This record gives sequence, C-alpha cells and structure tokens, in this order.
Amino acid sequence: QVTAMYQIETTNHICQGDSVCFTERSTPGFSNATGNWWFEWDPSQIPNYPFNFPADIPINYTSNNYFGDTVCWTYNTAGVYYVLHEFVPGPIGGPTPIFKDTVAFQQIYVYDVPDAIINCPDTICHNDTFIIASTSLISNSIPNINQYIDTYEWRILDQNGDTILTYSNNDTLITSLPSGTYTITLLVGSNSPYGCYDSTSCTITVHSPPQADFSIIPDSSCLGNGITTFDAYSSTDG
Repeated sequence: QVTAMYQIETTNHICQGDSVCFTERSTPGFSNATGNWWFEWDPSQIPNYPFNFPADIPINYTSNNYFGDTVCWTYNTAGVYYVLHEFVPGPIGGPTPIFKDTVAFQQIYVYDVPDAIINCPDTICHNDTFIIASTSLISNSIPNINQYIDTYEWRILDQNGDTILTYSNNDTLITSLPSGTYTITLLVGSNSPYGCYDSTSCTITVHSPPQADFSIIPDSSCLGNGITTFDAYSSTDG
C-alpha cells in the first residue's frame, strides 16, 4: 500500500502572480515512481476525477529519493483552488503499476491584486496647489471575503530620484511644489489577510512663473517731442 501526501512549504494565502511550492511526502522508497500534480483542481466539476486530462506537472522520479522533492506553481488568477496530487509507484512484478493513491486536502486562496491608478495634471505652476486623486480598483474573486483598498502610500521624487515628500492613508494627494520635474508614485494595498499591493507613477513638470518687465524708449522726452514707446520684449516666459 502507498499513501499520497504533500506539504505546502510557505502559505496557502497568496496574491495573484505569486507561487506556492509543495513538497513530496508520499510513501518513500519506490524506484521509477510518478508524481502527478493538478494545481487548480475543482472538485465540483463533472467528472471531478481528473485523470482523463493531463496533469499540470507530471514528474517521473528516476530514483527512490523523491521524498522531500519540491514543485512550485504560479497562480495568475484570483480564486480558491484545491491541489490534487496522485502518487503512482513504479512497476512491481509486472509491466504496469499495481498501486496508486491521491490526496487533495488543502485549499489555496489567491487574492485579487489591486490596480493602482492616478491621473496627474498636465500643467502646474510654481507653488500652485494641485490635487492628484487615486481612482484605484480591486475585484472580489473569493466568496465571502470583501476585499477593499485600505493602504495608500504617496511619494514625490525630484529629478535626482530623491524623495522630498511622503504622504499616507488618504486616496487624494494635495500639495504644492516649486518649479521643476517630479515623479509622483502611489502604492496601494488591500485588506486581505495576505495584503496585496500594486503601484503606479507619473511625471509632472511644475513651470516657473513668467517675469513681467518692460522698457521705455526713449526713457525721457520733452512735451511735444513725439511718441514714447513702452516695449515688453524684456518679459520672460515661465
């Protein structure tokens, strides 16, 4: 008799795009055994016994030292999944295996990752107050769990990449800046037990104010000696 078994190496609560690793714990000592893995098995499907379909990862163990081997799977779609593992010893006294066992005992919870979104203003003037609002989104793909964004971390970096301002726990950034080029970054996080994060950024240019000036040509004159000209050519753009 053989017993199929596996162990989750880290946690069964992850975010979209993360990986989970599983350690082989099936009955040791069989040469030429096979470990078949279905990582997104749905027991509600009919037929729910999946062996008419190829395994996500089949592993042919070439020796009897498979106990403790590790296999990993990346979950790109949020939801709840079972991991089904089948263990088949190598041939014993004949051309085909005579034992096999399966196990699916623990669920994998894959939480939605928020989508960080901000809209930066096109034109900002020196030291004018401006507003950047987060319109970030998150889905709810796991039944009976209400996911929402509860973390906002803003940063403003100057043209050298140095952080000049940080701001937390509000979905709106209100500030003013002197003239220059800046990068605005936002990190958002969800309330899920695992805590899933996404970030985004934009670049803004704060313009210098224009400098108003004019000259008088000529700068003095006598009554009746003609027209005095006021020339604003010496003004500069912002």
